[in-house]
Amino acid sequence: MAMCEVYDRKERGLRGGAGFDWRLRIAEHLMERTLSAAELGANGWAVIGRYVDTASKCRRLLEVVSGNRRPSEEKAGAEVAASVTAVVALPSVECQRKGWECVICKEEIETGRDVCVLPCDHGFHWGCILPWLRKRNTCPYCRFELPTDDVFFEIGRVWRCAVRMGMGENPII
Repeated sequence: MAMCEVYDRKERGLRGGAGFDWRLRIAEHLMERTLSAAELGANGWAVIGRYVDTASKCRRLLEVVSGNRRPSEEKAGAEVAASVTAVVALPSVECQRKGWECVICKEEIETGRDVCVLPCDHGFHWGCILPWLRKRNTCPYCRFELPTDDVFFEIGRVWRCAVRMGMGENPII
């Protein structure tokens, strides 16, 4: 959500400078701001309220730049691949559960076999989940969203998280 502030400071880096990870820059910026506000005894909304306002302004700017088409509407229903970095970071775990089923191939996962476990704790055969994540960034079971390399999609994902937080729902991205 702090994309606009970070962009002002690190314009060259966000345009894809060598060795620059924009997710890391945003996370560092948000942590810095959150910690400084937390020391003042601010409540949760006081901490993120400014960023929700900034995200709203960025969203309106994107609408104007894209000819009044919302980037999220352009990608509605479009499949976005999971980030290669996110896929490489997924753990390989030896299956210890009996009756664990891979919902992609509908076969039971054998005990002792290496499986890929997503952050939502759903496991899949590596041979099944890798082709899935090359096309989509969601868990095939619960639709948990993994990070992508698409900046506009990530802005939309953070926006959806902020909306869920405002409605009192689970804010997990």
